[in-house]
Amino acid sequence: MEHPHIPMMTGNFIHELLNPVKEEETHVNYYIEYEDLYLKKDYIGAKEALTKFDSNLKRMNVFTDLDYHFNELDIWIDTVSKLDDDSKQMLFDTYDDAIMYMVQKKYEEAISLLLYLYSLEHTNAPKIETLIGRCYYEMQDYVLSIEYLSKVKDGYIAPEEIYCLIYSYFKLGEYQKALNLIPKYEHYYPDENVKL
Repeated sequence: MEHPHIPMMTGNFIHELLNPVKEEETHVNYYIEYEDLYLKKDYIGAKEALTKFDSNLKRMNVFTDLDYHFNELDIWIDTVSKLDDDSKQMLFDTYDDAIMYMVQKKYEEAISLLLYLYSLEHTNAPKIETLIGRCYYEMQDYVLSIEYLSKVKDGYIAPEEIYCLIYSYFKLGEYQKALNLIPKYEHYYPDENVKL
């Protein structure tokens, strides 16, 4: 898949983003707020910001399908509500360590931590399954990538991981399964054709 071309931002455009003329915040600010709160693990605040972002885009008649993001936040909110402070901290520390290993491309170490989290009673199973599947994908172990990514229910898997599933099936010669997933991916990117 080719990386989409993103036009250069002019100084005026950046100025408008940073200093909105209108009293109402722009949709960009809502999304930045959502990402900031998500990283701080304030999932309730992140959901409120994402709701504002979604509403603003709908008022502008812009197509969005943010169900995946809302579903993920709902699971995190539910998971965190069942844990005491020490358990929450352990969950977040282990999760952050796994993400750091992924960023460093130390996928085996990440998988080890993610499998531990996956074994816990209260965890965000769809997110953990997605991350394990993504690690195996990056390691080019397409069989295990499919095993974990295919467990994630519709509405809980990001389009990027749908693409990983498509590519994994393609690499294993399971072309019909790959083709069957393309409409799910194109739902998120209707103007983009899947290239393998």
